[in-house]
Amino acid sequence: MGTTIKEEILQGLPENVRGKSKVTMSYQTYLQAISDNLQSIYGEYADWTDCIGNYGKSRQYIMGCHYVQNCEDIPTLAPQDIDKMLYEEAQYSAKILELLKKRDLLDKQKDNYKNLLYCISEILGVQPDTKEEGLYKWLVNKEYIKTQQYAQIKQKFNNNLELVYIIVDVLSTLFLNGVVLEFPSVGGVMTQQKGQYYFRGENAFYNSSKPSLYREKKDTRIPKTLQYLIEVLRRDECWNFLDQFDAVKHWSASSINYLALSQHYGLKTQMMDLTSDLKTALFFACCKFGNDHKWHPLKNEEIKYKDSRPYISANGGDSRYGIIYRCPTEINDMKWAISEENSGFNIITPIGYQPFMRCSHQYGYMLLAKNEDYDMMQDPLFDKFKIRLDEEFCLWIYEEMDKGNAIYPHEEIPDISQYIEPMNNQHVFSEKVFKTIIKELNVGNNGEQKIRKELGKYGYSIRSQISYLSTKKLNKINKRYTADIAYSKIGVSSVASPIIILPSESFLE
Repeated sequence: MGTTIKEEILQGLPENVRGKSKVTMSYQTYLQAISDNLQSIYGEYADWTDCIGNYGKSRQYIMGCHYVQNCEDIPTLAPQDIDKMLYEEAQYSAKILELLKKRDLLDKQKDNYKNLLYCISEILGVQPDTKEEGLYKWLVNKEYIKTQQYAQIKQKFNNNLELVYIIVDVLSTLFLNGVVLEFPSVGGVMTQQKGQYYFRGENAFYNSSKPSLYREKKDTRIPKTLQYLIEVLRRDECWNFLDQFDAVKHWSASSINYLALSQHYGLKTQMMDLTSDLKTALFFACCKFGNDHKWHPLKNEEIKYKDSRPYISANGGDSRYGIIYRCPTEINDMKWAISEENSGFNIITPIGYQPFMRCSHQYGYMLLAKNEDYDMMQDPLFDKFKIRLDEEFCLWIYEEMDKGNAIYPHEEIPDISQYIEPMNNQHVFSEKVFKTIIKELNVGNNGEQKIRKELGKYGYSIRSQISYLSTKKLNKINKRYTADIAYSKIGVSSVASPIIILPSESFLE
């Protein structure tokens, strides 16, 4: 998909620059292009390392809760605070809608081009003024610009409208629904329209917030390196299982995010779930997934006292509170742009549209923890809030999200969680998956036999073949749920918007 588009664009370039040019859909490159062009107008005031530093000195940041020792450290959201956050989220969405309408007119109303350009740059928040109502508040350190400097910057802004056009065009593209962008460790993502913040909701104060893979204590009898190998085997068995489905095999809208799919269907991973939708986060903060494989609002007997849920209090938690984590999307974007490490760890990445529908219904994002030391409770990027859980409020958000159907749609085919969840405790692995991993490890025949023996010592074995569901059932699922059907449920077309990087000398020829 992406490669074909890139090749077509390159073939359309003049022969003398074709071999030296690059076509990319990298999200990081998008942001770096915005940063470079903003600095052409604003100079040091658009240095994003400084911008992030000034956000950390701002009243908004200082008044937030970023470092937590205990539950009492976290400020409580009153009902009116939640209402205000929901209102602000709606206002932000309305502003995005206004932006995209104006953007659509930009290439149609040539006689009104200049006014539209000013209007769009103002909505985005990149026009040289002192207003703070724009979608972006921190891309430029406006409060540090001296009054006499504004005149020079405005003149530069007015004299470089072609540059302004590039800035607003690329920035507004990031708000479009269905744009395919590339991310490290993930590949091409068919993105969803982003919001002002990323959120995470948890239905108790757990004393820490770690990926599912690192929450449970490991069997100390097993060497750490072997434990890691076992988790990789389980993960790859899950991915191999997913590859049986037509919706996965023939999905072409984006890369398959196997990690996100396996996480959303119950496999333990190093991934932290986030969402750009506050109501989704509130749902997870106020509801639980029952043994009947259905969502339920928390009841009074589960939230009345600190130890109402013994398994939570046993680990130093508090059952009375739901926790909301929040971080500005804008700050995360700037981190992407200045990040030297191109691995995607400890930074928020979109999941986007996938062939199974859970991720897209949840406006899903992910943070890959680099190691078991990561704890969102201690991550200074995130604000932390707590909600005093109330049966009436829990029921309200449960009904508001259609009893969970708005997040976990029942019409989804197939329900594969019943096959994936048991893989968390799997002790038997297929020869195919084992051989693939052995090849990656490059340990040779002697190393392979040693690993087989070590696995057997702790009760793990390799089998020639493993079947998780019958051929008849698999064929039935694939007949009812094809890649075309999966794609039709999205309701959005994928859009490629590559950036062409030309060699600097080409402009001189």
